[in-house]
This record gives sequence, C-alpha cells and structure tokens, in this order.
Amino acid sequence: MGPLRNFACGTSVCAGTISLGKKSSVYRKFSDHFLENGPANASLLDYPITLDNGEFEQRFVMSVDPDLKGITIPVRP
Repeated sequence: MGPLRNFACGTSVCAGTISLGKKSSVYRKFSDHFLENGPANASLLDYPITLDNGEFEQRFVMSVDPDLKGITIPVRP
C-alpha cells in the first residue's frame, strides 16, 4: 500500500490520507480485510480522490472504540 500522510488520532477516532499512486485497487483489499476481520465495533469511513496528475489517494476516518456509537462529519459550504 502507499505512504500514509496527514495522519492524526484523538481518543476515539483516527483520520488520514493514503497515497496510492496509479493503482487504487490496493486500498480496497485493505479496507475489505479491515471490515471483515477487524474488531467487532470498528468503523471506517473512506473517500477516494483522483488527483490532477492521474494518481489516487484515499482519505479515511476510522475507529476501533467499542463505546463510539457513530462518526459524524459536518458538511461545509
């Protein structure tokens, strides 16, 4: 998988960006494995971005905190 960038964690949630180069399918293998085999209460929100140079990055927010009931991201204009 590509390099992890812009990664930060709070007490319950982590967020970051993974640079995928020209091959975006690599990330899907990771996310499928995480959701199928990760902790029972894990959450993963992700969003693919196609950059102007034709490369891809995946932006994500994840949590493995069993007490977290959901992740909400406010909409900005």
